[in-house]
Amino acid sequence: MKKLNNHLNTFGTIIQTLNELNSNSTRIGGSMLFELYGLKFHRVPDDIDIIITNPNKDQELFLKTLRLFRSHEKGDYIYYGGDNFKIKKNGCILNILVVREYKQNILPIFYQHNNYNYPLVTINEILDAKRKYKRTKDIYDFEKLKNLNFNING
Repeated sequence: MKKLNNHLNTFGTIIQTLNELNSNSTRIGGSMLFELYGLKFHRVPDDIDIIITNPNKDQELFLKTLRLFRSHEKGDYIYYGGDNFKIKKNGCILNILVVREYKQNILPIFYQHNNYNYPLVTINEILDAKRKYKRTKDIYDFEKLKNLNFNING
């Protein structure tokens, strides 16, 4: 959890602000949560994902303003393209992914860090996303995850 906590220390203000603007739509996701859910993973993920479903106007404005982020530290950056952001700061990476017209029920699961309850996506949603992306990396991750946690060969 040390790596997750480092990311939350670095990006907590952004995550908390997005969550407070619409608490029903902002959650942490990605491969870094596997350990939190008690699953073994074959690599150490270097980023966290923030999934924003059905963003409201306040969140849209905040994201628009976030594009102005600039850091003078070597290696820090922000990239945005459409509904995706990638921010690197202090060696930590935050991906913000906007998903419009999300219709599934959201199960509230929380991770407490520094007296703040960060909402999380479920393990099923992470696995489902990896299946849907069909990226080579995700297919490999899915197979390794299955083999490490369910003792399945092949």
